[in-house]
Amino acid sequence: MIEIYCFCPWIDSDTSQTHTFAMEIVYVYHSGIAVRLSRCDLLFDYWEDSVDANHGFVHDCLLNESRPLYVFSSHFHADHFTTDIFSFTDRRENVRYLLSKDIKKRRGNRLKGLSCPLIFLKKAERYEDEFISVLACGSTDSGISFLIRAEGKTIFHAGDLNNWQWHFEELSDLERRNSQMAKNFESELLFIKEHAATVDVAAFPVDPRLGTEEDIFRGPRQFLDSVQVRTLCPIHFCSRTEILEPLKSLCQTKECRLLLPLARGQIFTL
Repeated sequence: MIEIYCFCPWIDSDTSQTHTFAMEIVYVYHSGIAVRLSRCDLLFDYWEDSVDANHGFVHDCLLNESRPLYVFSSHFHADHFTTDIFSFTDRRENVRYLLSKDIKKRRGNRLKGLSCPLIFLKKAERYEDEFISVLACGSTDSGISFLIRAEGKTIFHAGDLNNWQWHFEELSDLERRNSQMAKNFESELLFIKEHAATVDVAAFPVDPRLGTEEDIFRGPRQFLDSVQVRTLCPIHFCSRTEILEPLKSLCQTKECRLLLPLARGQIFTL
């Protein structure tokens, strides 16, 4: 059994006692969230820390822990992946990186010379060890999404999986593009449902760039219609917290708990 010692300023730092706590979800920034479990920590799509690039929850708390840390990057986009994550091994031992294979293809030149082991996944591939089990699910943009089972919990991080219905006039063949997007999204939802009819915590995009309320919440609504989600954490809203209000009624209808991040670094205990 691994003993847990917490050194965060908001958690008792008395190392003479072993600490146990319920699962914690930390909204870092944008699509970056951390999931803290009793035996390991998970960090998804880190781009910036909760204060700035080098200060906040990740640097001041997460990297001070000793249990295994799993760092997930869903795809190569700059708001979901940064090579800064590889410096985490300077501060914390037992860091394991699970990356989408498109990162190796599109950012492979930035990975040269790294001494830390990297695990690359594409859709339907799996990773498993003594702490977690990971299934790479698909995306309707770049890369993958992640379905994780750990300590009896099922956790899903969507990455850039969404029903992206854009209405930019400069895009050619827009109607066909959006129709194909809808079909691709439905297909990915079926894949997820086949492997996890129920998800304890899901992080899913709510992107204000989609424009109308109908378009912004179309993907989240379809996701909640397809998969029984116990707790939803919105991501990908770039600090535009004012757009999240309609999620309250949506989650209430689905009997789903809503985590409403109002600030970077906000902590939710489940």
